[in-house]
Amino acid sequence: MAKSLLSARRIVGVLVATLAVVGCAGTGPHVSPTPVELQPFRAALRMAMSNDGSTLVGAGNVALWQRIDRVMAWKVPNFERVMQSDIALDDLATMNAGYRPAIAVSADGTLLAYSDRIDSLLVQDLNARSDPKRFSFEQRWIAGAMWFRGSGQQLLVLLHSPGTDAGGDSNDFMVELANLDLESGEIRRRELGVQYRWLASYGLRQRAAFRAEHPAEAIANVTLSPRGNSMAFFRMPEGKMKGRIEVWDIDAWRRTLVADFPYGLGSLFFSNNDRYLAIVSTAAHDSHGTDSNWLRVIDVQNEQVILDVETVGKPNHSYAATFSPDSSQLATGTRCTGFQLWDLTTRGRVGHARIGGCMASAMTTGLAYSANGRHLFVGTDKGDIRLVEIDRFLD
Repeated sequence: MAKSLLSARRIVGVLVATLAVVGCAGTGPHVSPTPVELQPFRAALRMAMSNDGSTLVGAGNVALWQRIDRVMAWKVPNFERVMQSDIALDDLATMNAGYRPAIAVSADGTLLAYSDRIDSLLVQDLNARSDPKRFSFEQRWIAGAMWFRGSGQQLLVLLHSPGTDAGGDSNDFMVELANLDLESGEIRRRELGVQYRWLASYGLRQRAAFRAEHPAEAIANVTLSPRGNSMAFFRMPEGKMKGRIEVWDIDAWRRTLVADFPYGLGSLFFSNNDRYLAIVSTAAHDSHGTDSNWLRVIDVQNEQVILDVETVGKPNHSYAATFSPDSSQLATGTRCTGFQLWDLTTRGRVGHARIGGCMASAMTTGLAYSANGRHLFVGTDKGDIRLVEIDRFLD
């Protein structure tokens, strides 16, 4: 117990220390490079914050050569660690599919869901000392994404159906959205469409390696709104890397928006009020395939593009993004483990910062706002978490 209290005090102290700022000529605002002791991971950090701002959860690699990932949860603002679980990646790897643990936290921060096996997940009550409850999906694989819905008694889980002859190619998956009732254990599934196995296995990093022609349309990068009422995804015709974005009403199971997207495949993020959809993507601009980061924000209700900008024209871009609690501001990750801030009213950039060095692999992999919107949690591919005060980095 004493050791845990000491660890918590050290974490708080170091997080406060990261708010120090030093001048850095020619590079813009720069967060103090003082080592951060809140470094529970080695790489591939992914983060999520409960809607009420009380609980921060993360997942990342802790033993690269031993293929182990770790899931953790902290109570904010004291950063008391309330949960930790190590997962052997071999339990998540099947048929060369590079799955990682999926994580989700309920709106009130009391429940944490995470996948520790290819076909099942655990739900942990963070306020109780009881063992987590396991839910299994028969002959389905958890596709790396899940979301709590409403009061937290329902969990939406993205699934892959292995071994199906989807679109005439046995190397493809059928993607399903499962609605799991946590009280009764009842599971209701609906098919979304085909997803190429290479996308499920390697995601965005291997997009240039895909050359095969497919007879069927495919979907990619499904995401749900924080309230669990809407979902969005890319639909790509005939194996092309460019296509359209679709938004669906989950309850009515009908499409509410179709928007062409001229850039490459990217990540999708809903605002907390379900009104805005941000797309962080890349596009090749010359014969050498040079990539640039692109950010587009769509007003889903009015079907209007309110922001469409080139962000960081360098390779090793970041696909991390998050909306502020009041949905008025958007933070996007950058190379050099930094971030940019965008105002949806003025439709322009209002702040930016660099946290780490610009090594080839350095980038931001996770972002989350505090409950009051004044601080930003920044996770990097080096496995650390920084807490920064937003007002210090306004343009």
